[in-house]
Amino acid sequence: MRRMTSRLAIMGAAFALLVGCANPELRVAAEDTVAPIPPGSAPVSMTFFGTSSFLVEAGETQLLIDGYFSRAAHYLIGKIGPKPDRILGELYRHRICKPKAARRQGGQHPDCARPDAARLDLILALHGHYDHAMDAPFIAGWAGTRLLTDVSLDPIWDATKAKWPDDGVSFNWQHARRQPYAPHLAPGFAPLPVGPMT
Repeated sequence: MRRMTSRLAIMGAAFALLVGCANPELRVAAEDTVAPIPPGSAPVSMTFFGTSSFLVEAGETQLLIDGYFSRAAHYLIGKIGPKPDRILGELYRHRICKPKAARRQGGQHPDCARPDAARLDLILALHGHYDHAMDAPFIAGWAGTRLLTDVSLDPIWDATKAKWPDDGVSFNWQHARRQPYAPHLAPGFAPLPVGPMT
């Protein structure tokens, strides 16, 4: 009986999630927040990495949303934590490039040496759950780029810095590049320029 009750609870939760995602009001709200791309703008492309992770590229600018690459094979067994080899492998494979001003230029795809290569300008960590933000501090430190976040990411930042204090990642320098995203939320939000995107 317990097993049947558990299955019904899981099925009910999955159904509620699907109904919520299919809610037409949510879709309309999402569509209202997307501005059309003006004619003559740089072409925009988007790569989906799973969960909530996207790479948005426009012209010579890359914007990484979450960037969660350290997926565990089984979440109920073993520890959950950033996997540097996997993270760096994905950054290399998808040609995610460090900004020109990054202190260390090594460890990236050879295409990143091209003068017109798109470079990572901002990482947006939506909130501090592991499946969104776990890899964001490591990637920000590796790239030496801006990290837009809130206080929910602080424990992940501190744990990442403690584990890899300077293993090819400049956390002490990077700390100054963390930015809160509260000023960019409605009402009265401040626009956030990211290359040709806002």
